[in-house]
Amino acid sequence: MASLLTWMLVAAATASFADCVSPRSSVAMETRLVKQLMRDYAKEALPVLKLKSSVNVSMQVSFVGIDDVDENKNVFTATLLLAQLWQDPRLAWNASEYGGMSMIRLPVDKLWIPDIVPYNTAGMYGRQTRYDEVAHVLNDGSVFWVPLWTIASKCPMDVSNFPFDTQHCPMVLGSWVHSTSEMTLSFMESSNLDKDLTLSSTDFNSPSHPTWELIKAVASIKTVKYACCEDSYETLTVKVQITRRSTFYRFLAIGPAAVFGLLVPLLFLIPSRSEGKTTYGMLIMLGLTVLILALEEAIPFSHNNVPKIGYFYLGTMALCACSVMLSIFVSNMGQPGVRHKPLPGWLKWLCLSRYGFRRFFCIDNYEPVDNVYSVSLKSLCTPERTTQPSLDPESSAQPEAVSDMDDIRKCLHYLVGKQSADVTSRNVRQDWVELALVFDRILFVVFLVLYVLFAVNFLT
Repeated sequence: MASLLTWMLVAAATASFADCVSPRSSVAMETRLVKQLMRDYAKEALPVLKLKSSVNVSMQVSFVGIDDVDENKNVFTATLLLAQLWQDPRLAWNASEYGGMSMIRLPVDKLWIPDIVPYNTAGMYGRQTRYDEVAHVLNDGSVFWVPLWTIASKCPMDVSNFPFDTQHCPMVLGSWVHSTSEMTLSFMESSNLDKDLTLSSTDFNSPSHPTWELIKAVASIKTVKYACCEDSYETLTVKVQITRRSTFYRFLAIGPAAVFGLLVPLLFLIPSRSEGKTTYGMLIMLGLTVLILALEEAIPFSHNNVPKIGYFYLGTMALCACSVMLSIFVSNMGQPGVRHKPLPGWLKWLCLSRYGFRRFFCIDNYEPVDNVYSVSLKSLCTPERTTQPSLDPESSAQPEAVSDMDDIRKCLHYLVGKQSADVTSRNVRQDWVELALVFDRILFVVFLVLYVLFAVNFLT
């Protein structure tokens, strides 16, 4: 932009000089000068005086703004200011012979201009003709031309980190006809072959792209040797680094996915006997399916690589499916049934004792109901009987009394045994229910840890 300012100052000085000269004489001098310069001028010939000489084109690239990024077609479209300066000895004149006139403007379609074109074009490029119809020519033969180009270049994109991805899009330009023996490239005011570009979008008040943000743009000049030709060619490569504005996608894709993923471990906090436990898990899977459909509209799925957030959705659905299956298993574990056997001693100690998992997961102590009927049942099984014969003459009635006592003892034995069996069965069923509660708490912690690992790995 400093060079542009210099040329503006030259133009202002020329205009000030023109004010001191009469308009009629100024127009006549410029007309005569243009006719003199354009006489026998061939725009197809190189602007050199000696044979086998090369013309040096000094360039200054300014990045105006991002026009479009087509992720499905891998096309990056941007607008550049490609200021070019070269020497054309055929356009030099003596300023004193023309009233001190040191600069004129000539149409570029009548001049030799560098044939710099995009190499990796995606089928659309062109100059904005309303801005580059004329070139500034100084009396020493310097030609200054500032075309405004809109270039669509091929840009292979990697969306694996969507929506936090950063893309590197190169725009390669160079001469299509002239080799280094005829034309060379360089940067204005710099001898280095690598140069950070001026991000001049703020200078032109162009609006920023709603989806992509320009981070950096670097221009470099390289000499390339092709297998088809003996001579080498110089190319101008503009490497543009852009990053996606992820605020919108955080609310559209990441936020809902994180919320639904957090609901998966909560499935194991629902009581195992609840009828809506499985329904809750199926609703989570249905919500994730709807989110995947919305994500498909936002992410270009035509690429070979799958975004990390896609793996997160798939992992969350897998966790949800596993949680539903395990919740069914745990619910069946806690349901009463005649086939339930007492818990193995090691499992009961590991999960239900005060030093087992119950204490580790902050579950209240569990004590089975004391079976007092089992003690009475044992006493009934060993009754005390009198074995000595009686000498009482009325002892003939004793066998009937003994028979009645046996019947009463049998009835009591049955009742006490039934109560003892009921208490034992109730304790066994409660053991399984408490075991299901412990398993639910264990699975809650396991799935919560898995979800956190998934979120940290795929959402950051």
